Amino acid sequence: MSHWLYHTDGLILADWPSGDTGRRFDIFTDRLGLIAAQAIGVREIKSKLRYHLQTPAAVQISLVRGRGGWRIVYADTSPFSLTRAKFNLAKLAAAARCLKLLGRVVPAAGRRPRVWREISGAYQFLARAGLTEAELADFELLTIWRILTALGYSQILPTLVPFAAAPWSKKLIIAFGLERQVALLIVEQAIYHSHL
Repeated sequence: MSHWLYHTDGLILADWPSGDTGRRFDIFTDRLGLIAAQAIGVREIKSKLRYHLQTPAAVQISLVRGRGGWRIVYADTSPFSLTRAKFNLAKLAAAARCLKLLGRVVPAAGRRPRVWREISGAYQFLARAGLTEAELADFELLTIWRILTALGYSQILPTLVPFAAAPWSKKLIIAFGLERQVALLIVEQAIYHSHL
């Protein structure tokens, strides 16, 4: 029996051991939405996949769907991955928190193109931008607000309209910092009322 091979970009949200040498991953993908996939033998020293499948990483992956679910057969680190950029622990931590929240709020079934555009755009911007500690905090809040808005959990007040779909830039982050308190209140309310 032959299986279809799916090639897609993805962001690794979480991972945990599976069996003696395998690992399971929650991956938010461009073409398939949120999926759980397994990589067999990825914890072995000789595995070619082990260095590409790290949390939080942007990857280009190939998957097959079998009886046991999705299986990763190929992976490469995306050109815009934080693991390829100059190592910055604060950036990795901010990305990990945003991706962890995404894993909690995005439904598992179906594609979410708007959410993909938001999170992949934010991730790419973070990989190339030089941000101060305060700007990084504003970036993280803006990313979370845009994800919640794209999923319909959050409202858009008139003062936040300019930030809803604007391209990522350092100027956008600085301007958003002036509206931080309003956005923080909206995000807290959205998380509270959605029981996340």
